[in-house]
Amino acid sequence: MLQTVALEYRDRVAGIAMDKAAASVAAYIEGGGTVVVMSQDERQAWADSMPNIAAEWAANLDSTGAPGSDMLVAYMGKLAAAGFTPLRDWAAELE
Repeated sequence: MLQTVALEYRDRVAGIAMDKAAASVAAYIEGGGTVVVMSQDERQAWADSMPNIAAEWAANLDSTGAPGSDMLVAYMGKLAAAGFTPLRDWAAELE
C-alpha cells in the first residue's frame, strides 16, 4: 500500500513539474524568448565542458558519511537500465 502511494505521489509530482516546465517555456516564447535546438555534437560539447557538479555533490555527501557516490552510481545505473544513455557518465569521474 505504502509503495503504491509513493509511486502515485512520484508520478503526480513529476506531472506537475512537467506541466510547469511547459508553461514556463510557453511564457518565455510568448515574452519574446527564443528556444534554440542544439545538434547532438553541440549538446555533447556542452556536456563535456560543464564541471561535474554531480560528482562534487556526491563527494560532499560522502564526506558527511552519507552514501553520495553510491547514490550517483545507482542513479546512472537506473538510467542505463531504463534504456537512457546520458551525454556523460557523471559517476565515471568519482574518486
